[in-house]
Amino acid sequence: MSSLSESVLVLREKECERHPYLKEHLYFHTFDTSHIRFCKAESYPDHIVGTFAIPSKKENHAPIRFAYALDKEHLIFIDESGFVKSALKKITEQKNALHEDHGGLICLFLEYIIRNDLIYLTEYEDRLADMESHILSGEITHCDRKIMDCQKDILKRYHYYLQLSDLATVFEEEEDLLFSKEVKRYFGIYSDRIDRLKNQSQLLRDYVAQIQQVYQSQLDIRQNNIMKILTIVTTIFLPLSLIAGWYGMNFTNMPELAWKYGYLAVILVSLLIILFCIWLFKKMKFW
Repeated sequence: MSSLSESVLVLREKECERHPYLKEHLYFHTFDTSHIRFCKAESYPDHIVGTFAIPSKKENHAPIRFAYALDKEHLIFIDESGFVKSALKKITEQKNALHEDHGGLICLFLEYIIRNDLIYLTEYEDRLADMESHILSGEITHCDRKIMDCQKDILKRYHYYLQLSDLATVFEEEEDLLFSKEVKRYFGIYSDRIDRLKNQSQLLRDYVAQIQQVYQSQLDIRQNNIMKILTIVTTIFLPLSLIAGWYGMNFTNMPELAWKYGYLAVILVSLLIILFCIWLFKKMKFW
């Protein structure tokens, strides 16, 4: 067991099963944090319990999952990752009046887990801008996969802020048994910050949708260019195919066949047709 104070505890799963306070109050039906999927807070007359699932800012990393229980005398975390212990250590090292009670500590903890999120979202926006520039410059290889990954990441982040917003609302609307009015005021400020982060996430979702449209437009332009080239080549060779078909017919009385310069004349006519078509296409700005 890791004790940060007499009433603030960070326990591992096996320690929870032996902890008399948790067993008596039945705060958790199971202590397996690996099944946690959401950030939530469940309010009861004299206590609040809930879970956290914080999405990682690194690619292909699992979320940080832990549970908590809070009442007037106890603040208990169930964490296997070590994140909570490290976070509380950094929080308590700072001089802040909110350290005096559990509500203030929870408020500081909530601030801690989103401390760099605005920077992260700003950097994500820069990455999307770079992706858009590459697409517009014609570098569109495997961009569909990258866009899909970005959509998933931002959607997870957006849902995360929605859950934190609901959690903050539960804390803010608690019936003055666990939190002071001053702490509740901080929860209101925190809720406003979450709303701004949520709005920023929504803007990123819209930006990704815009990039997807740009990517699709570039694909359409590339496909149109390919079709234009094929159409031009087909148009140039259509009269040549006519000539080839014409002189490929098995007629023995065609005068050109007996002419000494007939073969050369057909070659010259074919070249003139090709040059005329190229000149005509350029004049009409087909390419």
